[in-house]
Amino acid sequence: LNIEAYNLYFGGRPLLTHHSRMGSDVADYDLQRYGRTTDAEKSVSMSYAFEKHDWDYVILQGATHKNIYDNVLWDDTFTRTDGGVATTYDSAKMLGDFKAYAEEKAPNAKRMFVAPWAPYESLSATFNGKIFANAKPDARGAYTAGILEKSKQKAAVYATDGMYLPTAVAIDYLIRYYHFPEYE
Repeated sequence: LNIEAYNLYFGGRPLLTHHSRMGSDVADYDLQRYGRTTDAEKSVSMSYAFEKHDWDYVILQGATHKNIYDNVLWDDTFTRTDGGVATTYDSAKMLGDFKAYAEEKAPNAKRMFVAPWAPYESLSATFNGKIFANAKPDARGAYTAGILEKSKQKAAVYATDGMYLPTAVAIDYLIRYYHFPEYE
């Protein structure tokens, strides 16, 4: 078994940002191998990362930390205004675009969706009112339930056979029962 884990990192950006970079040569990602970036793999494009290997898995994860609100992850449709012009986006279409891009660039790879987690202090009763409106006192539990449901929905569109990784549940369990450090 030969496993090499890579992360195409452009920290703290929602899926909308990554969507806008698909098919372009914008080189603002770090390609991390086992969580570390070499100088040769700083400032690479998404297409460069796909061309680097014959990938077995392509895993998509939305941003959920530090109060970043990832509309593609949480909402079915959303509107953004830029320069006075409002544009409405359809999350399922965007996930379909990610799927088509991954199928084109890595046709033999399986696609998965990650149910991400957020640091505890980012969770409050007001963050993303759709999930936390009545979450007191257990915002983390409400977050975990909410992100799992949304991840299942998004995985049904993007992932091979609806596969998703329930990272949120694993991290929540480790923090609650084993006092797993949230920052290290």
